[in-house]
Amino acid sequence: MPSQSGYSYLGNHLSWHHRDPAGRFIIASAQSLKATVVTTDRNFKLYNIKVIR
Repeated sequence: MPSQSGYSYLGNHLSWHHRDPAGRFIIASAQSLKATVVTTDRNFKLYNIKVIR
């Protein structure tokens, strides 16, 4: 599992569909861990992650 700084690095290199730093951290973490995210935020679907709404 990457360190938190690794997720921060990945979050800084995402496309800018989502501007919230916390959201970008969650997206980068989900991509790295191949995890599913539960959210009502529609912008999460714009990234290569599985989302449950």
